Amino acid sequence: MILLKTFKKTCPKVETLQKICEAFNISLSDFFLENENTISLNKEELKLIKNFGILNLKEKEAAKSLIYILKKKE
Repeated sequence: MILLKTFKKTCPKVETLQKICEAFNISLSDFFLENENTISLNKEELKLIKNFGILNLKEKEAAKSLIYILKKKE
């Protein structure tokens, strides 16, 4: 509640928001997250998704099959 009162009349600097996020051990994107069902992806995961997007349909099916096979090994 104190945070809301502090920010009502002023706009905090990014550095201030980063310090708040560090204190709560969350990312800046998590701070602004409105939907709890949204997940955060790291750089490697984003790269995989981008690469998956450029595959043709047959390649996507092969990639999905491989992932399902690897998942079953756990």
